[in-house]
Amino acid sequence: MCYGGGMITEDFIAALKPRLEAGQFVAMTLSNPIKSYKENKKISISPVQLKSGYHLQFGFDAGRQMRHQNLALEAAIASLSELLPKFRQVNCRFVHEELQAHLSPSGTVSVLSKNTKEVLQPVAEHNRSKHYVLPDGKSLDFLIALGLMSPAGQVFKARYDKFRQINRFIELVDNVLAKLPSDKTLKIIDFACGKAYLTFALYHYLVVIKARSVEILGLDLKQDLIESSNNLALQLGMSGLRFETGDIAGYKNEGDVDMVLSLHACDTATDLALAFAVTHRAKVILSAPCCQHQLFGQIEAPSLKVLLKQGLIKERFAALATDALRCSLLEQAGYQVDTVEFVDPEHTPKNLLIRASQNLPAAQQTGILKVHADYQTLRDSLGARPLLEALIVQDSSQADQ
Repeated sequence: MCYGGGMITEDFIAALKPRLEAGQFVAMTLSNPIKSYKENKKISISPVQLKSGYHLQFGFDAGRQMRHQNLALEAAIASLSELLPKFRQVNCRFVHEELQAHLSPSGTVSVLSKNTKEVLQPVAEHNRSKHYVLPDGKSLDFLIALGLMSPAGQVFKARYDKFRQINRFIELVDNVLAKLPSDKTLKIIDFACGKAYLTFALYHYLVVIKARSVEILGLDLKQDLIESSNNLALQLGMSGLRFETGDIAGYKNEGDVDMVLSLHACDTATDLALAFAVTHRAKVILSAPCCQHQLFGQIEAPSLKVLLKQGLIKERFAALATDALRCSLLEQAGYQVDTVEFVDPEHTPKNLLIRASQNLPAAQQTGILKVHADYQTLRDSLGARPLLEALIVQDSSQADQ
């Protein structure tokens, strides 16, 4: 069948809409854009099942970059109504049918429909089950006790974000496990442990899954959380796990520590935890900074006036600058450092995790002086006085006395 009178538009949408609504849609490609349309060379569309329901995922190919957008069916059809007239070729595939539309140089739109021999899968599960270290569906006493899981082993829907965060944390620990001693009891401190979801998960992972001997301490200011966590550790028979009420600044520890955790310790509490880790030569440091306010009031950089003019932009820049300077200071202390995404930014913007280990490659050790020079350049250009630098210098001076 042929439609005359212009570009691919209303008539084709009329043919397309009932097929989309029937749930038989497999894929669509919009290609060969008209001369006046420069934004995308091609657009790929596929169905996706999200938590919120059936959507169409648009993949916009601009040539050098690709971006994606998920739209509910009604919004997707509206978007298609705007996009279809901008392309000369459209290919659609359904479970039992293929639908093609083509705009000829003369302005005639031809639409071809044909049945396909191959039966295709209509929807790819976007949120399909992932292989987690701690699986959903397997009963785990500590997750049940923490209120994340039913006795039957099913994670409660309202707690699934926390469940994913726990598994992401375990993945990060698994990635650095080889950097920890394998012939001794691991000594680990979790500063600002809060409700200790991750502390209990770490114990389970190391002791139950990896059969390691551990001594894990969770430290927090809230007495009620410490008491409940100690009671739970006792109830679960986690003999190598204990909790204390205390401030990071006042905490004293004898001997070295193998791993230091600081997950969402607020503002300069992160610096205190990092300084403690460096002073006690922690083999591994995992730190997710939170509420970095110190540099916000210090930054004075005339060349960055435009960047710092807006308070929200300045706040975010100050947070990134704070963490960049922290990473550099850890490198200068002999650590191999990288930053990774801790949790999906959809759930929290505070998703950056600093990961550091003592196993610094020899090739990088020779570059520490340059790292220090680069650090000074950034620090001085911002007029910043990072607390972590002062703490490390102070601890070094005390160690020399």
